[in-house]
Amino acid sequence: MAVVRKLWRKQERTMLAPTKSSSLQIIQGVERVKGVFTDVPGTQLSITEVARLSGLEAERCEPILDALVAVGFLTCGRNGRFRQVD
Repeated sequence: MAVVRKLWRKQERTMLAPTKSSSLQIIQGVERVKGVFTDVPGTQLSITEVARLSGLEAERCEPILDALVAVGFLTCGRNGRFRQVD
């Protein structure tokens, strides 16, 4: 839920009033992105690859990935590829 709170705050800062449906979309997006990494442990993916595998647009994946890094679920290497923290 920390990820959802972080994304919710970001949405508030962009002047878009969060709604129940936007909350649900954030939660679903987070779950889809997390699933990409939990389905294949050890995988390292770029934003483009995460977008393709999750079925989300890259623009929607980027803030989710950043939030997952911030809460310690993912790490991002120098090469820009994300992987799940062990």
